[in-house]
Amino acid sequence: MPLNRVLLAKVLGMTASDKDGEALNAIRKANEMVKEAGMAWDDVLVQVPPGRTFTVTVSRETGINEATAHLKDKKTLDLMFAMVFAQPRSGNDEYWEKMDRLYNVYQTYGSIAPGDYKVLKAIYLKLSKHPG
Repeated sequence: MPLNRVLLAKVLGMTASDKDGEALNAIRKANEMVKEAGMAWDDVLVQVPPGRTFTVTVSRETGINEATAHLKDKKTLDLMFAMVFAQPRSGNDEYWEKMDRLYNVYQTYGSIAPGDYKVLKAIYLKLSKHPG
């Protein structure tokens, strides 16, 4: 069941109640909604650029949410971008425009969409095998 973020926001607003029972029930309801959606709070709170979507993928082998795991790994993303931008800017202008846009999204929001991560990772792996 997908997470209804509008309803979640309303429920979370109820946590500010000065009635302890009401606030506690709202917290429990919010946790229940997140769990029923098959998500964790880090999935809910990760920043996604406006106009983009975020899909949660859970590995069957590990049970780890791979999408948020790689989105949080700042050192890895920094390394990947460094490898890409260390290359001479020759060839396909569209490629470099996409890399610039992707890097700007990363700098602005601190994360990138899972599909963009897959593209960046593939480029990084190719460059690390055959630099230049």
